[in-house]
Amino acid sequence: MMSTYFGIETGRRALDYYRLGLEVAGHNVDMANTAGYSRQVVVSAATDAFTTPGLSRPWQPGQLGTGVYVSEIVRVRNEFLDNQYRNALTTKGYWDRIADVIKQVEAIVDEPNGTGFTTKLDSVWSALEELHKRPEVDAVRVDLVQKSITFTDYLKTLQQELQTVRTNLNNEIKIKVQEANTYIDEIGALNHTIEQVRLAGGNPSDLLDRRDQLVDALCALTGAVAGTPGVDDADGDFKITLNGRTLVQGSLTRHIDLVANSGNGGMWDLQVHDNGYAISSDDSVADALIETSAAEGTYELFVERLADEMYWTAGYGNDRLQIEDAARALGIIGSFALEVGSHGVRLSSHAFTSDPPGKGNVLGAPAPGMEQEYQFRMAAGDFEATVTMKWDETTSQWTLSNNVDPTNTLTLGPTVGINDFVGYMNSVFPSTTDTGLAFTAGEDLFTVESLDRHLISFTDLKGNFLSGCGLENPNPTVLIDVNSEDSLLTIANKINSAYQNENYTTNPPGSMITSPDQWVHASVEQDVDGTYFLVVTSNVAGEAARINVLPGDVCGSGSSDMYVARMLGLVENYDAPAGNVIEDRTSYIQVDRSGQTINVITEETGDVFVDDAYFKFNGKEYLSASNAFKDARYIPPQGNALANKLAEFFTGIRLNLKETHSEAENRNDPVLITVRHHIKAGEIYGLLQARDDILLSQMDFFDEITYQLATQFNAVHYAGHGIGEWQETTGMAYFDPIASMYGSFGKLNVAQSIQDDPDRIAAAMGDGNGHSLGCGDGCNALKLAQLKQAKLLQNGTANFNATYETYIAKLGATGQRANMMLEQQDEILDQIDFYRQSESGVNLDEEMLNIQKFSQGFSTTSRYIVAVFDTIDKIISGMGRVGL
Repeated sequence: MMSTYFGIETGRRALDYYRLGLEVAGHNVDMANTAGYSRQVVVSAATDAFTTPGLSRPWQPGQLGTGVYVSEIVRVRNEFLDNQYRNALTTKGYWDRIADVIKQVEAIVDEPNGTGFTTKLDSVWSALEELHKRPEVDAVRVDLVQKSITFTDYLKTLQQELQTVRTNLNNEIKIKVQEANTYIDEIGALNHTIEQVRLAGGNPSDLLDRRDQLVDALCALTGAVAGTPGVDDADGDFKITLNGRTLVQGSLTRHIDLVANSGNGGMWDLQVHDNGYAISSDDSVADALIETSAAEGTYELFVERLADEMYWTAGYGNDRLQIEDAARALGIIGSFALEVGSHGVRLSSHAFTSDPPGKGNVLGAPAPGMEQEYQFRMAAGDFEATVTMKWDETTSQWTLSNNVDPTNTLTLGPTVGINDFVGYMNSVFPSTTDTGLAFTAGEDLFTVESLDRHLISFTDLKGNFLSGCGLENPNPTVLIDVNSEDSLLTIANKINSAYQNENYTTNPPGSMITSPDQWVHASVEQDVDGTYFLVVTSNVAGEAARINVLPGDVCGSGSSDMYVARMLGLVENYDAPAGNVIEDRTSYIQVDRSGQTINVITEETGDVFVDDAYFKFNGKEYLSASNAFKDARYIPPQGNALANKLAEFFTGIRLNLKETHSEAENRNDPVLITVRHHIKAGEIYGLLQARDDILLSQMDFFDEITYQLATQFNAVHYAGHGIGEWQETTGMAYFDPIASMYGSFGKLNVAQSIQDDPDRIAAAMGDGNGHSLGCGDGCNALKLAQLKQAKLLQNGTANFNATYETYIAKLGATGQRANMMLEQQDEILDQIDFYRQSESGVNLDEEMLNIQKFSQGFSTTSRYIVAVFDTIDKIISGMGRVGL
C-alpha cells in the first residue's frame, strides 16, 4: 500500500534536482570568462517507479513514478575538436618560431634596402676599378684596404650575429623544455588528484579543465599526443605520448632531457628520459651535428685517415743552388713545367683495340719518327716513382725499368701487352708495400687502383704514353722558361704570372689556367743559414691539388731534363735502395711562416705529403679535404672513381673527424652515429629546426661566398706586382688563405702585410719576363674587379652578387611562406576554437534561460509539496470519527 507521505519524498527529490541545476547554471555564469573552463550540465534521470513488478505487489492501475534524481554533472567537451585544436596549436607553434627566426635574420642582413653585404662588397669592386685607373696613387690603395676591411668586418659581425641567434635559440630551447617538464609534472599530479576524487565518488570537472589546459600547452610545445579521456580514464591512467614514447601515464611521468652535443658545439639535443642514446658511440673518433632533416637510424662510421688540411708545397731540394742574393741573376738556362692536380682512386685506361699496336697491346714497334722512349711518373700519398719504357732499335725490343728497383727490368719483343705491362707494374710496385697501388689487366684495357684510397697522380715526363692511355692529367701543364738573366725573384714572378695568362706555352696547346685549383703561387724564402730558396705552393688545400714538376718538353718545347728544376730545389735526387742516385722526385716540404724567418719542417726524407680524410659511412666510401664537413667526395664501388664532386654524404648529418680507428681504443668497432628525433612537431621543434637547419644553411651560403672570394681573389692577386719596393714582387696574398670551405664564414681577413703596406697590392701585371709593367699599370686590378661578374659560385652558375641576391630571394621566400602558413594556421585555429567554444563554452543567454527554468521548476515543486502537506493536514486535522 502506498504511503500517505509518498508525494513529499517525490517533491523533495525534485527540489534537490532544481536546486542543483540552479547552482550549476550559476557556476557556469560565474566562470563564463575564465579561460579553459568547460560548460557543465546536470544530467537527470527517473528514480525507480512504484511498485516493482511481482505477485505480492499491491494492486493499482500501473506503476507510479517516484520522482527525479541527478545522475551526474558532466563537462561538455568534444574530444574530436580537442584533438583538432591541439594539432592546430602544434602546427601554429612551429610556424610561429620559424617566422620569428626568419624575421630576425632579415633584420640582421638588412636587405635589400639596407647597407649590408651588397653595398659593402660593391664598394670593394668600385675601389678596385678606381685602382685600375690610378694604381700609383696612395690614397686609392688605402681606400681599397679600408673598404676591404669594412667588408670583412661586416662579414664577421654578420657571422657573430647569426651565431648569437643560434645561441639564443639554444637557450630558448632549454627554457621551453623546462616549461614542458613543468607541465608534465603538473599533469601527473592532477591525474593523481582526479583519481582520488573519483574514487571518493566526486566529479572533478574543474580539475579536468585545468588538465586540458596543461595538455594544450604541452602539445603546442612538443607535438605530444594526449590519450582519449573516455578510454584512458576508465582504468585511471590518462596517457600522453611523444612520438611513441610515454611522457605521462596516470601519475607516472617522464621528463624531456637536455643533452649537450659536442658535435654541435655543446648545444642541446633533446631526448625523452629512459630513452636516451649517444649520438656518437665514440666521440674521441668523431662527433656529429644532427639536423632535423636527417633520417632516423643508426649508421656505421669508420675513420681510416684524417685530413691534414695542408697545401702542397714544393722546394728545398737537396741539389738546389746556394743563393745568397735573391735578386742576382742565376746564370742558368733551361725550362721546367708545372702541373697541378690528381686523378682519382681508381682509373681505367682507354681500350687498346687499334692496329698497330694490335688489340691488347699498350705499345707496338714505333714507326719512323715516333717516340722511342716513354717515361712517366705515378704518385699516390707518400709514394712516387718513375717508370721508363725504352725501344732498342737494334734488337726491336722494349725494355721497362723504374727508379725504385733499378735491378728489376723487363725486356720484351716488339710489343708490350697489357698483361706484360700490368705484371711488371705489380712486380715492382706490389700493393702489399707502401705503394698501395694495384694494377689489373682486362681484355683490352688495364686499371689501377689505390687500395688505401689516396688520389693517384699520373704525369708524362717524356713522350705521351699516359695521354695515349687516356690517363693524362685533366689540368693544363705550363712551361716556365728560365734564361741566364733570371734571378730567383723573376723565376717566382714567371710562375705567378702564368695564372689566367694566355701568353704561356701549355699542354694541351692553347689552354690556359683559369681556376685556382689548377695552379700554384711561388715565393722566395730565406733559410736559417741566410740563403734563399724557391717555394711553390698550391692555391687550394687537399690531396687533389698535388704539384707535379715536369721537364719543359712536355709542353712541346723547352728542356728535356730536370736540371733547372733541380737547381731551384723543386725536385731532388732520389736515392734508390741499391744506393744509386738515378732519378728526380718532387721535393715536398712543409713551411711555417709564423716567425721572422722561414722554418722548414720536413720528415727524415725531406718530404711532407698532403692527406685527405678517408672514411666509410653507412657502407660507402668518401674523401674529404677537411675533417669537419657536410659535403664529401663519394668513391663509387666500380668504374673510374675520380672522387672530384662535392655533395652531401648524408642529408642532415655533419661530421667532425678527430681520430682514426687505428688510433682508437676499440679499433675494430665502427663508430655508431645514431639519429633519433624525439620531438618532431610543435614550438620546440621549430626552435630546433631554426637553430640547426635554417641558420646553418644560411651560414653554409656565406661559407661558399667567403671561401671562393678569398681563394679566387688571392689567385689573381698572386699573379700581380706591387709598387715601390714591391714592384718586382709577386705571390702575395690579399686575404689570409682559407684552407676549407666548411666553417669559413667569418674568417675572411685582409692580410696583415697588405694592411701594413698598401704598396703590396698587386695592381700591375708582369711583362712576361718576370718583371712588372710598372707602377702605372693597373691591369691586374682590373682582373680583380672583373671577379664581380665571374660565375664562380653555385657550380659556376652565378657571381658573388647574384649568389647573394639568390640568398636574399630564398630568405624572403622562406619568410613569406612562414608568415603565410602562420596566418593560415591562425585562421584554422580560430575556426576550430569557434566550434569548440560553441559546444564547451558558456552562453550567458542560454544559462539565464536555465536559471529561469530551474527557478520556475523549484517554485512549482514547492507549491506541489505545499499541496501535499495541505492534504495530509486535512486528513489529520479535519477528519475524525462520526458522532464524536
